[in-house]
Amino acid sequence: MKCYKVKDRTNFKAEVDLAALQSEFGLEHCRLKGKAKLFCVPVDTTVTKIRYKRNHGAPAAAYSGPEYTNDRICYEIECPSPEIPEVEASDQFGTRELKEFEPVLLCTPAVKGIPTTTTSTTTTTTTSTTTTTTTTVPTCIDADGDGYGAGCPAGPDCNDADPNVNPAAPEVCDGIDNNCNGLIDEEGAVGCTSFYLDNDGDGFGQSGSSKCLCAPAGGYTATLGGDCNDANPNINPAAPEVCDGIDNNCNGLIDEKASGCGPNMMCIGGLCACNEGFADCNTNAADGCETAILTDPGNCGGCGNVCPAPSTCSGGVCF
Repeated sequence: MKCYKVKDRTNFKAEVDLAALQSEFGLEHCRLKGKAKLFCVPVDTTVTKIRYKRNHGAPAAAYSGPEYTNDRICYEIECPSPEIPEVEASDQFGTRELKEFEPVLLCTPAVKGIPTTTTSTTTTTTTSTTTTTTTTVPTCIDADGDGYGAGCPAGPDCNDADPNVNPAAPEVCDGIDNNCNGLIDEEGAVGCTSFYLDNDGDGFGQSGSSKCLCAPAGGYTATLGGDCNDANPNINPAAPEVCDGIDNNCNGLIDEKASGCGPNMMCIGGLCACNEGFADCNTNAADGCETAILTDPGNCGGCGNVCPAPSTCSGGVCF
């Protein structure tokens, strides 16, 4: 934009709340001094020569920015002091660090001359009646050229500085209300991820209950499905199968290759039991069924059955 100082005969005062698209720049209860100070017109800037002071290196990353089609009128404003941290910003002259922000001007889209309207008239005549219909279309101010703006037939634009933001734009996962419906990054936005309902917080959700979201929300936090019991965090496709009569790892089988039983034991009906020929004679679950009752003369055929010397135990019988 190229801006000119102007003199304005109009004199008025106004109070405005500036709801900026970047939240830190939004200000409430600003006062506008009602004489125009600048008139700005769009330009194409071509940098033909540029020099930087020796104590400042050349700023990096020049940025040309989008094209604007509307003029602007700028007014002086008085606003509460904002708390805006130091930021980096880029233009055609490079990237620089900006700080100590103070609101001084409010620039609004403008058109030269008095706003006009386009009027179309349709006349229908029958043998006895003549009907005239007049349609008035207000002036369209479309700063970003996307077909939407103040007074445009397609409707208003919620961000007339970005052609990718308008009521017909697809919603994208980018933290912006792209389609001007008052919502940000709603379900089904472009770039969304399938999140599954995960009531037990084990990282696995219900395969039949998912939403495509830009971020986890409302219980839809798991990126993996397949949880066959979403009320128990110990049951999911990554859980170990244990001997308890339950399908712990959600593979449709119960107690297959179950863990948790001691040596010389097997899982039967959800309970650990001794393999044939073994018994738990010391009642210590840690070592499982430690006694071979078919050959142990001290526990021949059962715990505590001692073969008298010099007998031996074979097949659970003393000889």
